[in-house]
Amino acid sequence: MKEEITGLVRNLAVFYIIFTSVIQLVPNKKYERYVRNFMALLLIYMVCTAVFSIMGKTAQITEAFSEEYQKETARLDQQQGQELQLFYLNREYEKEIQKRILEILENTGIKQAEVTVHIEGENLSVVICLQKNITEEQERRLEDALWQEFEIGKEKYQIITGGMGKQQWILLLLLGLLLTVAAMPVSRHTSETTTVQKNILDTGSQVEKSQVEQKLADLLESVEGVGKVKVMVMTGGNKSLYLSEETEITGVLIAAEGAGDPVTVQNIQQAVMALFQVDAHKIKIMKMK
Repeated sequence: MKEEITGLVRNLAVFYIIFTSVIQLVPNKKYERYVRNFMALLLIYMVCTAVFSIMGKTAQITEAFSEEYQKETARLDQQQGQELQLFYLNREYEKEIQKRILEILENTGIKQAEVTVHIEGENLSVVICLQKNITEEQERRLEDALWQEFEIGKEKYQIITGGMGKQQWILLLLLGLLLTVAAMPVSRHTSETTTVQKNILDTGSQVEKSQVEQKLADLLESVEGVGKVKVMVMTGGNKSLYLSEETEITGVLIAAEGAGDPVTVQNIQQAVMALFQVDAHKIKIMKMK
């Protein structure tokens, strides 16, 4: 027993080391839950195996599991054999019924027919495909023969004729109209509207950008030592403080008369950083001629 306990403690220590390493190596935290669940099952298996070994029940449990596994395997094999046997019996029975129905059709005066029989459990279904329409008398005789021979009622068989009646012609006409409507060219109104909306949005963005540049230039010119200023703002595609929600300032280019003074340059840079919340490397300040 002492050896089993020692082995259990050693295995738990190794398990903890492996568990910690695996958790640290998981690239995405959302997979950590699955790793923990798997490791928990592995821990339960290790502890149960050790406990059964200490109690001396390992051999008995293994033998019982093997016996149950063999019984379940034998039961499944037997069930599969019975199902396979039933399948082939049904197929043969379907062929016999199909052959007999063809004979009934010939005796009724119906030729050039195809018969499909399907058996699923205790349910029997029959589909009879005919090249041409049959008379009411022939249909009545067929119905009586199927009931007397196999006890097949109207709900268990279907007759499909190759000839087209009034309902089939109406259905075909409606289908043709539907295909004609589907093939008609789609109006370009939607695409033209989308293009116009895009142009309007682009024009609005340019106007908004020019207004921001002018406001920034006016603001900087009011600062002592800056002088005249020209501003160019580069925009991207995310959110910004002073532009629309879909626009981001990616760079600012400033030409100023007072850019020869380092203090003035620093003041301009700090003002732009605070105003637009952009990094210093995105701001370029040059001296105007």
